[in-house]
Amino acid sequence: MTTINGGVYKSVTLGNVGYAGPLTITSKGIIQAITPSYDYGQTSLIIPANASNATVVNNGVIYGGVGISSDYGGGNGGNGVSVATAAVISNSGEILGGEGGFGYENIDDGAQNSGGAGGCGIILASGSALENSGSILGGVAGGGYFAAIGGVGISVTASSITSNTGVIHGGNGGGSYFGGHGGDGVAITSGIVVNNAGGSIIGGDGSRGHMYSAVGGAGVYLNGGTLINAGTISGGANGDSSTAGAVQFGAMAGTLVVEQGAVFDGTVSANGSVADVLALAGTSSAALVGIGDGEFFGFKDISFGSAAAWTIEGNTAGLAAGETIAGFAAGDSIILDGFSETGVSYGSFGVDLSAGGTTEVLDLTSALTGNLLVTNNGINTTIAAKLSETGVKLSAGEEDFVLAGGKATKLTVNAGAGVSVAKGGSLTNTTIANKGEVVVGGGATSLVVKSGGLELVSAGGTASNTVLQGGTLEAVGSGNITGGVTFKGSGGVLELNQTQLPTAKISGFASGDKIELLSAAAASGSVSVAKAGVVTISAGGKSYTLDIAGAKVGEKDFKFSNHTLTKTGAAMAFQRPDEEVTPSTVPALAQAGGHQVFAGWAPAHAAVTASAIAPAGLVNELLRVPHGGVQTMAALQGREGGFIP
Repeated sequence: MTTINGGVYKSVTLGNVGYAGPLTITSKGIIQAITPSYDYGQTSLIIPANASNATVVNNGVIYGGVGISSDYGGGNGGNGVSVATAAVISNSGEILGGEGGFGYENIDDGAQNSGGAGGCGIILASGSALENSGSILGGVAGGGYFAAIGGVGISVTASSITSNTGVIHGGNGGGSYFGGHGGDGVAITSGIVVNNAGGSIIGGDGSRGHMYSAVGGAGVYLNGGTLINAGTISGGANGDSSTAGAVQFGAMAGTLVVEQGAVFDGTVSANGSVADVLALAGTSSAALVGIGDGEFFGFKDISFGSAAAWTIEGNTAGLAAGETIAGFAAGDSIILDGFSETGVSYGSFGVDLSAGGTTEVLDLTSALTGNLLVTNNGINTTIAAKLSETGVKLSAGEEDFVLAGGKATKLTVNAGAGVSVAKGGSLTNTTIANKGEVVVGGGATSLVVKSGGLELVSAGGTASNTVLQGGTLEAVGSGNITGGVTFKGSGGVLELNQTQLPTAKISGFASGDKIELLSAAAASGSVSVAKAGVVTISAGGKSYTLDIAGAKVGEKDFKFSNHTLTKTGAAMAFQRPDEEVTPSTVPALAQAGGHQVFAGWAPAHAAVTASAIAPAGLVNELLRVPHGGVQTMAALQGREGGFIP
């Protein structure tokens, strides 16, 4: 075990005499190799492959050797630390690459020379691991006529930075006539780097040359391996004062993991020829914008983590150009900039969005559960996965997919909008407006279908307690209708494209309404009512039975033609025998004229016209109750001659 509490001004090799591991450099300790090797600065701390107890704790300063300046060209700066074994390093102090030497003009032949490159702050290899809460900087390149590159802050090869809450910075480039590039903050080859919240990784600045201005270094160069960011990663300043890339991917596929609070100053450029991955992680809700149209480019795969709800935003080039999107689940959202869909479908290949003859596909590789809601604001389209929904109002082109395990209630499906309820999904208390459409493959309860609206019950679906206010309820194949169907108003259509008719009670069926039996053996036939409430259609040698409330034995008002059951005459004014009847309401009810006013009255009590009973006195006489009195239907039906004798 070795402790350095003062200045050591030579190169130190861990394991050599006097420097046995583990090694601690205190806050007063300094290691700097001040003697160059030829023109080059030396590495100040070397951890060789054969080092034992290879643990280093630095609270002081480790400074790579400085390159020599000369008229033959500046020497390169030395590295701060070089690791060739599975060492463990903890830094809360400073580690710096050495500065490159200055390249002067040769006094003999006038030749112009370049400065030396800056040294690397740390070279990590062979499974080594670093934890940093201090500062690690690449060396600044030396000046000269020609360009020289700044040193990399940390080079990682098959190793890891397990935590960074400090600062890692690439060295600035050098060169007066031709500018030199800045060094990368971190260069990764098949390693893992974790930049925690509060941590910063910054590329070095490119120098501004008279002839050529260089680019800044990338915050991170990722050539294979994994970068996890919850802190800030920034590209260095270019010579023209713009900003270099925050993350630049190399030839080997790598993974960028983004957590809540991550900041990228500069572009994030994946290599479009390999399968680089953008992974969204963390435990809190977060958003990432600019995919394909601002900051993040070239990713083949996008992955949503399971522990956080993410919203990502970008254009179709970044999200719908063949990218696979994995892990998209309840709580996550995707916003497509500049694409306002007018049609949508969901299937095994993901979400198909169409607009103006163009179709874009979001390749969702994971089977979804819950709800998938697709909406647009006339400019952008939002695809949101949810566990449930309440009170959503869908507009033209918008679609709600209620998938297995999904629940939706109190929706309004307006013109041009749609809802698809899959097996295992549940839709309740929803209104379907004119030209709105709901397709039911799961369960739908208490839907109201207004004029022009459609509820389609497909194979395996069940519709219960549907109210038709001029709209259409259609059942096909094994689509099931239970709990009753209620016609309100006029113009409702119950379309049954199936051989097995539903047993659900049908209420309120009246003139202007239709029940279509599209699978009947013949287009026309006879209708009979042998039992109250049971209507039998005979067509093509087969009989079909419907439970229609209010149908009276022997009633002749039902007709079956063109596969359609209709009812002639006026609508029934009452369906319940205990509804209240007053002298003030009878004249209005009698506007039916020539048709039975109260359902369930005997035929002998029929044919009351408004003109016959309009005078209040006559109404009172007919009802045999005082002016302003009240009688119920049940009471009136029980009285001999209680209506027209």
